[in-house]
Amino acid sequence: MDTSLLQPLIRRFLDSQTTDSLIVQQSQEHRRRSEAARALLTPERIPTLTRDELAALLQDTDAWYGVRGKQLFWRRLFGEHDERLPDLRDGLLELVRRGEAGLTAEDFNALLNALHGMGPAFLSEVLALRFPDRYWLWNGQVQTFLNRQGISLKEELPWGKKGDRGEEYMAVGRHLEDLRRAIGQAAGHVADYLLADLFIYWANRPEKAAVLPARDVTPPKISDESADGDAMGFTGFTPEAFRFLQELAANNNEHWMHKDDNANELRFRRVLREPLRALLQAVAPTVKQLSPIFETEVKFGKVLAGIKKRWPDETGPYHTHLWGAFYRAGRSKQTDAQLFVIIHPDHVNVGFSVAGSQGADVIVRFRRNLQQAPDIFLRLLAALPEDVHIALAERHGMAKKTIVRERGESLLKVLQEAGLIDIE
Repeated sequence: MDTSLLQPLIRRFLDSQTTDSLIVQQSQEHRRRSEAARALLTPERIPTLTRDELAALLQDTDAWYGVRGKQLFWRRLFGEHDERLPDLRDGLLELVRRGEAGLTAEDFNALLNALHGMGPAFLSEVLALRFPDRYWLWNGQVQTFLNRQGISLKEELPWGKKGDRGEEYMAVGRHLEDLRRAIGQAAGHVADYLLADLFIYWANRPEKAAVLPARDVTPPKISDESADGDAMGFTGFTPEAFRFLQELAANNNEHWMHKDDNANELRFRRVLREPLRALLQAVAPTVKQLSPIFETEVKFGKVLAGIKKRWPDETGPYHTHLWGAFYRAGRSKQTDAQLFVIIHPDHVNVGFSVAGSQGADVIVRFRRNLQQAPDIFLRLLAALPEDVHIALAERHGMAKKTIVRERGESLLKVLQEAGLIDIE
């Protein structure tokens, strides 16, 4: 990574470490979490760690906010009746052993297999907290930052290694080592990877992203984007849109979507994607009037989401809902608060979500503001129509959510502990 153009931004970041309250808070969180990880993840402690101790350690991470199905995550990690707990302890022992010896790409892949249920974001954060001077985080924030530097990890991987998680992790590390050294040189002392991660988080904030040095980067072509939008404007969702999602839920596979010359793919575009695009385009000017910082470009990868899962799971390769959201430019639907609309197989949800699945910093600020100004929040809620409610869910896109019935102080307590909060 060429860090020369980042020097002014690095100096601004270092100057803000004592004046930016959010950075101060995040730095303290990093240190506290790292101390806990170093105390618990030792060869002496790991064999006796309880489920509760391990769950508390994993929940106290940024990666936890990206877990979409939390109950499923615990079942994969611990088993239905904690029968996998010994294997988890063995996997963590192996993490410490390999981490102390010096991690390789093969080691990273082996740990992903051993720690069943953990993905790269979770594994890399545990490594960084346990060994902050040796290992780095690899998550959505890091990927966004690297993209803005014009760095394409896949182009750097050797032939035959495309999609290799371990190789990608090591490629990320080479760039973050350059960044860590640049921060350390500017600070006058050795910087660890947690400080580099804090800089990335700070630089990715919308007001900082606007001053990141421009790079000569040709944006990738989005294959799902087409020019067959509804030029006539939004006229509503027809029963066929809901029928399509119901049939998809019963036939969630590639064959069904693409059989008969892509008949269902073309049907999806006609009855669902293009009507949603037309709706979002119709309201985008009004959203922009609310605040000019909103991202209002209605295209795939921005306001409009895709129906195909990035990581297929046991339920199939497609989501059984389609959605779009307006969020602050420079962030994403996964990392920011947002105004959203979601079409489910039998209903439509419209509302405001406090944070995306990876928006740990937004949740932190929401909780802080809730503590500092609870009366303002309660007054805003009281002014909403009676049919608007607060809903909690394990992950975004869930059709069934828990409606919050509490009010006043009880409501505030519930919201301080909740992870995913929608007002819809």
